[in-house]
Amino acid sequence: MSSILELTLVPSGAMLARIADITWRRPKLVLGLVGLVAVLAIAFGRDVEHHLKAAGFTDSSSESERATALLGERLGFDPNPAIALVVTDPDGGRLDVRAPEVRSEVARLAAGAAEVEHVGRVVNPLEDRRAGAALIAEDGRSLVVTAHLDTVDVEDAGGVAAEGVQPIAAASDLDVAVGGFAPGFNETNDQTRADLLTSELIAFPILALLLLVVFRGVVAAAIPLAIGVLSIVGTLLVLRVMAGFVDTSLFALNIATGLSLGLAVDYALLMVSRYREELARHGPTIEAHRNTVLTAGRTAVFSGFTVAAALAALIVMPQRFLYSMAVAGAAVGILSAVIAILVVPSLLSLLGTRIDALSIRRGRGAAATTDGSGGWYRLARGVMRRPVAAALASTAIMLAAASPLLWTTLTGPSSEAVPPGQPSYDAKEYLEAHYPRDVVEAVTVVVSGEAGARELAAFQRRVEVVDGVVRMAPFARADGGDLAYANLALAGPALEGAAQDAVAAIRALEPPGAATTLVSGNTARFIDQKESLLAHAPLVV
Repeated sequence: MSSILELTLVPSGAMLARIADITWRRPKLVLGLVGLVAVLAIAFGRDVEHHLKAAGFTDSSSESERATALLGERLGFDPNPAIALVVTDPDGGRLDVRAPEVRSEVARLAAGAAEVEHVGRVVNPLEDRRAGAALIAEDGRSLVVTAHLDTVDVEDAGGVAAEGVQPIAAASDLDVAVGGFAPGFNETNDQTRADLLTSELIAFPILALLLLVVFRGVVAAAIPLAIGVLSIVGTLLVLRVMAGFVDTSLFALNIATGLSLGLAVDYALLMVSRYREELARHGPTIEAHRNTVLTAGRTAVFSGFTVAAALAALIVMPQRFLYSMAVAGAAVGILSAVIAILVVPSLLSLLGTRIDALSIRRGRGAAATTDGSGGWYRLARGVMRRPVAAALASTAIMLAAASPLLWTTLTGPSSEAVPPGQPSYDAKEYLEAHYPRDVVEAVTVVVSGEAGARELAAFQRRVEVVDGVVRMAPFARADGGDLAYANLALAGPALEGAAQDAVAAIRALEPPGAATTLVSGNTARFIDQKESLLAHAPLVV
């Protein structure tokens, strides 16, 4: 397998020799061309974030997504509410729903929300008492205006809608809190991105210090940073082009940054270390230069293309965040390898012995790695003498490090993921305490096909007695045709095991008449996500 990869993925010795000759004789030209490409990549890829979409955990072919798409096509909206505006009195007392100013303000909120992008329907409980019967709290202290999306992409479009509703709610004379899946997911997504940025800001200074220690000089330590930056801007261009053809996830940006820097450090360390060894043997000559490219350069390219091939396997996954990371990871692997064998040799050609300029530590350097006295040299010899023992020991260490996965519980996007302190958190807590769960995380049962009123009523009675179902609305016809739907509330949070068991039990029921049934909602979506990952995993492997 290794020899096949080398033949198919890694340039031949003759090609690497030509690259070595070009980077030795024309280093400024090579760096200039790479710099020009980098400038073009920055010009076209700098605004890539505005063309990417949030997350993307769903499989469009799954039952829950097909149900939502079918309802959206026939109704023009998803009957499962994505946004809930919780309206309370500013003084904390009962909300006088008969007062003209309250009715006027609630109507303003509903009308404003209806104009927001991606909102297909708004329910005002003061005007639509039948649809909004459960939207006025029993204690009379609040009511809820719900907004329903006109798209299945609740993760991305829902965030846009939530951000559009926020200023409308903030301008109210009443106290209005914005809750529901869409704002909760949007805030969790924003918090995750902010946390990742914070971690990168912490990691970069640490990385810079480690580079100084490992490379033993300021000039040498700057080389992996240059490769990393070039790889990042190149990957941004790839993602920008990709976003023009297919929905692409924002998560790809994180792998572009982290993996680019990681591979840059690896490949720069390989080539600089080997170049220092060749300098000790041959001085700053073309022979030292060529040997570096033919050995360390070949290793870097083999590694980069292997990383690219491994990550590219994820492209068969239907989830947006996975196939986006596949493309980003493959691009990083290829770009890092290509940049390493073009930029690093060109810089080494220009620097020569000045690669050790601004050194922070003097030592035996490369000589220590070749005369058998270096620690890494002795470690390598020890591994080669006892390869089986070394392989077993390293495997045991890796398995021990991965062992916490055995006790990992998979979860997904839900209102429970909203961290305290976010605007929608208090709204979530209030909704859970005062309203049934179908106000913000309903399970929607869709019946498609020939099923009469009696058959639907009988089927509803069977659904209502499923363990975990606490209430269910009557079935409603979509445009009076052969499609009916109903929302129901479960006893516990959407992603808990009991909720998943309830949805599985509903799906197992015999459909009414000659119809078929589909179940959607966040619980069903989470079940389908897990099943999709398991179904596609063998193909990835």
